[in-house]
Parts: sequence; C-alpha cells; structure tokens
Amino acid sequence: MANRAKHIGEKIDILLVVNMFLTGFDSPPLNTLYVDKNLKYHGLIQAFSRTNRTFKGKSHGNIVCFRNLKDATDDAIALFSNKDAKDVILMKPYKDHLSLFNKTLEKLYLQVPTPASVDFLQDENQESRFVKTFRELLRIQNTLSTYGDYSFKDLGIDEQEFADFKSKYYDIYEKVKRDSSKEKYPILDEIDFAAELIHKDEVNVSYIIRLLKEYTCIEDQKTRDLKLKEIKDVISSSIQRKSKRELIEKFIEKHSLNVSHEEIEDEFERFLNEEKREQLQEICDTNKLHLDKVEDIISKMPYYGSISNIPNGREDIYKTFVNPPGLLQRDKVILDLTIELDDFIETFYEKGAA
Repeated sequence: MANRAKHIGEKIDILLVVNMFLTGFDSPPLNTLYVDKNLKYHGLIQAFSRTNRTFKGKSHGNIVCFRNLKDATDDAIALFSNKDAKDVILMKPYKDHLSLFNKTLEKLYLQVPTPASVDFLQDENQESRFVKTFRELLRIQNTLSTYGDYSFKDLGIDEQEFADFKSKYYDIYEKVKRDSSKEKYPILDEIDFAAELIHKDEVNVSYIIRLLKEYTCIEDQKTRDLKLKEIKDVISSSIQRKSKRELIEKFIEKHSLNVSHEEIEDEFERFLNEEKREQLQEICDTNKLHLDKVEDIISKMPYYGSISNIPNGREDIYKTFVNPPGLLQRDKVILDLTIELDDFIETFYEKGAA
C-alpha cells in the first residue's frame, strides 16, 4: 500500500491511517488530510506536511480538522519558524482569493473585452500581456477550486466565456510550442504557460460519446437542441487542443445526428479510423515518409507517451524518410517531424493509449 500511495501513476481516493502515514511519508498527489486527532508541535507539522508536495495542477494542500487545532497550529508554526510565519504558510481566506480573481479579471477585460478580441492583438507584446494576465487568472481559479465553498457562480465571468478565453490562451501556447524556430516568438517563448493548468479539466472522448448516446435517445426536439448545446459547451470548455476539438465537432455535424444509440460508438470508431488514416497518409505524402515505419513509431506510444521519450527516437524518425535529409538540415527536419507526429498522436489518441 505504501508503494501504491507513493507512486504517481497509482490512484488512491481515500486512505485511512492512524500513525504510520502521518509522519515520514511522502506522496506528491496527496491533496487533503482529514484530521480527527489531537496533534501538537512536531507531530502536527509533520502530519500537515504530508500535503505540502506540489504536483500537477496542485499548488497547495488542504487540511480539514474535526477538532479545534487552531491554537496548536499557531504554536507549532511559531516554534518551528517564527510567530509571523502563519501568514505565509497558511492560505488566505476564500473571499481574499475571490477578490483577487475579480480584480485580475478587470485587468483582463481592459486588455481583451471578449475572447474574440484575442484574435486582433496586434503584436507579440500584446499577446504576452494577455498570456500573463490570463495565466494569473488560471492560477487563482485553481486555488479557489480547492476551497469547499467554491462555486464558479461566485466569479465575475460565466463558465463558457472563461472556457473561450482558455481556448484562446491554449491556441497561443500551441502556436509557440509548434514552431521549432525560437527566433519567431522570442518574447512568448520566454513565458511559462503553466500548461498543467490548461489541461487540468480536460475530459476524455468516451465521456462525450456517452453524452451523444443520451442525445440520440431524446425525442423532443427542444430537449434535443438543449442537449446538443450542452455537449458543444463541454467540448469547448474541456478539450483545449483545437485539432481534437475540431475532429469531434466534425463528427457531430456530419455523422452523429442521425445515428442510433446502439450505433454511435461504432460509427465514431469508423470515423476516427478514417480520419486517422487520411491525416497520417497526408503527413507521409507531404514529408515523403515510409508509412509502415511511421506506423511502427506510433505503435510505441502506449509505452512512451510521446516520440521524444522513445529510446533512439531520433534514429527512428530519421529512418522514416524516403530520402533522408543531409547533415546540415537533419536536426531541424527531425524536430519538425517529431512535433508534427506528437500533435497527430495528441489529436487521435487518449492520454496513455494508442
């Protein structure tokens, strides 16, 4: 159990402990500690510290106390740090973060009044200001979401508009990430986009297929229209990768609306395989690649996650070319193709599967 709890790939929802895991135990994903025990001094600090490891999408830990440990907590922090340290160690109240979110939102609206305004930013400096401001909003919203009192309705922006801004933010991130020439976006390339916050709420395709199944069972047209709007809102707010978003929207518009409940999953599988074959063939034709060798690389994705993680991946990429590039062009050509194939994999495959 200790190894499972420590291993990032293992998911444990709730772990009940008495003493053993309260001290000297390290598990980065651990988010919340529920305490129903009198603790003090080093025992309290060590127990509370079980939640303090940062992790993807996690900026801090939560402590839920069923006993009054406020004085004991203040005393322990003062003993092991100083009497004023609690203002740094402990999170501020929910209302403080909410106020900061709405002030930052006002700043965002001055820069870009609507999500569509992002498309008309004139240069990289303006894009950089938008990215930094919205990144701050993402971080505050991530913090707010960890509070028990959190509700999106408390924020000064509705959920759909926030998702639309998030998509524009992601598009800029993708633009910078995809371009192998770092000279093209020198300002944006220096920015930490906090990608873990972009992907935090992404849902998988299986969930959307389930919603489509529900949609096909609805007979009343008005209810069907509302359900379809709900599905499109989920896609817009949860699937940040534009290419995957467009792929699912294409299926909905052209294939799913007249498909029965029983057939929709098989129909999507056929559609996905057809689109996958067409796009992979286009990549091979454009870059003059051996299709079978490219397919062999893609088959390794369940084990490695991305091409850059494959042992000898550069050599594998090099061997896919019908006419291998010369020494001077080799690095750039291999990097460009690696990015293109990684994008293809992210579009057509769920995380951790191929």
